[in-house]
Amino acid sequence: MNKYLLVLNVGVILILFSCVGSSASAQSMAQSANTSMSSSTNMTISQAIQVLSCHLRVCLTTPQTIPSFVQVNDAIGLMVGVINNSPRTITYNDICLSPITAIFDNHVTVQHTIRCFVIGPMSIPPHGHGIVHGPPSGTVYRANSPAFPAYGVIKFTYRIVGSTGLFSVFRPFEFNIFP
Repeated sequence: MNKYLLVLNVGVILILFSCVGSSASAQSMAQSANTSMSSSTNMTISQAIQVLSCHLRVCLTTPQTIPSFVQVNDAIGLMVGVINNSPRTITYNDICLSPITAIFDNHVTVQHTIRCFVIGPMSIPPHGHGIVHGPPSGTVYRANSPAFPAYGVIKFTYRIVGSTGLFSVFRPFEFNIFP
């Protein structure tokens, strides 16, 4: 019985990879300095499932905190993968005006500081992906108390080439804050 399940699972995985084709690629989020795109077809099973569940729309992969080991009083940065499975290119501003923001439970405070206004226009082609960092310049997310886990919701704001207005996509996430 188990060998039949194994063959079935391998078959499903092969179908997933053949359906996905060049829709997305695996890239360590730590490799990106700011935003990066790739057209490679290497991906994990969880990334393949994410791509298939993200059919014909813009989706976010699981956000990560920077640093990954957050302690009380740490400033928290964010990093998230953006998958563009829409049929059109999306654009967003980066560098000082990050396209990602977040709201948190009561274990994180939001502080505002002096900000810069350098805009770096970026784009992700149809069926491509990128890595985006935040928060925007002038915003500091600071861990204020331990939590196992703490909760947040990340928001990515973008434009669709050929359309007017801004669009947003949201993704809840959790992380630990150590004493």
